[in-house]
Amino acid sequence: MNLTEFFVALASSITFFAIIGLSHWYIIAGLISGGIIAAPIAAFISRKLPVKTMMILVGIMVILISIRIIFKGLTAI
Repeated sequence: MNLTEFFVALASSITFFAIIGLSHWYIIAGLISGGIIAAPIAAFISRKLPVKTMMILVGIMVILISIRIIFKGLTAI
């Protein structure tokens, strides 16, 4: 991790704590534990899969999540 990534992560963390506060500590603990579990898995997968395949999978996930959000927004009206 280079110096720029550190400051981006620090700014994101400060913003997150400023918005959500520490009253929801269980959410923060869940995010931390999920990151600890997911990081080695992601490193292993990214080492094995070609870049093009990963980009396609990420694109599909973004599209599916966006469709779900749009659908939920339309049904809430």
